[in-house]
Amino acid sequence: MAVMMVDWRQDVPGGQKREYSGYTGAYTYDGKQLVTTVDAAPDPSRIGTKQPRGVRFESGLIIMIPPPRVVDGVTEHREITWEKVSDV
Repeated sequence: MAVMMVDWRQDVPGGQKREYSGYTGAYTYDGKQLVTTVDAAPDPSRIGTKQPRGVRFESGLIIMIPPPRVVDGVTEHREITWEKVSDV
């Protein structure tokens, strides 16, 4: 599995940074959770970690749910929507 996430907003509000994140590695999927064991990433601290994501399917989309994280003292709950764009 390979993941690259980029903040594509044209304008980033003042004081905020444009986020970029990514990783790749082998994964397991048990029907509810996908866990990737990271073997390469722009952030070396991720290498060797396990990245768990809850998974659900809606209207042909895959919704991946990372664990909550705290940013600037605020707990974020995120969902990442994936859409298959090609069979190639």
